[in-house]
Amino acid sequence: MIHWVFDLDNTLYQTDNNNPYKVHDGLYLNYSFLKEDKKLKILLNLLAGNKIIMTNSVNQHCNTVLNRLGIDKCFNSVLTRNDMKNIKPHPQTYYKVIKNCNVKSHDKCIFFDDQPSNLIMATKFGWITVLIT
Repeated sequence: MIHWVFDLDNTLYQTDNNNPYKVHDGLYLNYSFLKEDKKLKILLNLLAGNKIIMTNSVNQHCNTVLNRLGIDKCFNSVLTRNDMKNIKPHPQTYYKVIKNCNVKSHDKCIFFDDQPSNLIMATKFGWITVLIT
């Protein structure tokens, strides 16, 4: 089986680090800059296999972003910092995905992230990595 593992911020959508809507707890005061992304939805739905979100964001932020982009139904599993004891790139985060998403040792995992340290850790699990810039 193929598992497509996606980070959220700066991977499935781009943010501006100077975004005036950002607040200290990782949530935005205003999500109006996020619009439905029909092309992204089509592309995600074309991927055969298990589609997973693995993000250091909190549930509320993740759910809001996925809903505003119109891609909330595209994923089989969503794991946020609320679901994990640690955040990426801690190894336990990757073990949590493997366990919760029933990833077998012979499965192929393709991981998309904007942080090289997260991708380096994923390679230690044998995952194929894609740096999003």
